[in-house]
Amino acid sequence: MIDDLVQVQTEAFESAASAIETSFAAWTTISIRMALMATGAMTDREARMMLSEKAVAATQGAMGGAVAMFDAAMNPPLTAGGLMLTGFEVARATTHPAGQKAKANARRLRRKMGY
Repeated sequence: MIDDLVQVQTEAFESAASAIETSFAAWTTISIRMALMATGAMTDREARMMLSEKAVAATQGAMGGAVAMFDAAMNPPLTAGGLMLTGFEVARATTHPAGQKAKANARRLRRKMGY
């Protein structure tokens, strides 16, 4: 029981840290892309990527979340802590693709801009 609670606390902190990291990456990406659009320096390729990557990440996240939910339904947790951990697993599976893409975009655009 205590192990579950410690694991839940760890997952909560890791989820919060991941959300903050993804937020900073998204802010970086949005800021750089706004500057590119404002100056007319955005390439057609970047504009297409800006649109298509969101649909891809959303689809991957939906699939990941569905698989995690199915797994949880087939292997239900037996404790309250296990139920909370299952919720974190589903949330992570759903948000991971978008977070990875946001971080990759921020790295790529920072290098492109020389930051």
